[in-house]
Amino acid sequence: MAKVLKRQESLNSAFKKRAGLGLGFVVTGVVILIFFTEVGIVGVILIISGIALISRGHKFHVGAAGESLVAEVLSDFPDDWYIFNDMIVGRSHF
Repeated sequence: MAKVLKRQESLNSAFKKRAGLGLGFVVTGVVILIFFTEVGIVGVILIISGIALISRGHKFHVGAAGESLVAEVLSDFPDDWYIFNDMIVGRSHF
């Protein structure tokens, strides 16, 4: 069995960051809509922004699941193989 040197982490981290921030935007937008109706447009903008962030985060989650499946398949390679999973090369910004 090949040696997988790193488990997938950065995509999960990006997913959690965006999903958490998006959920915060949505909750804040709903609170503004309920209690501060005179600035309701701000609440609507926050809700839309939050949904967009959650959607982007979901793409990272799907990517993380794909990386995990690939690492699982590659781990069946011969014992003298090394698999570098979730390696960031150069400058990478999520």
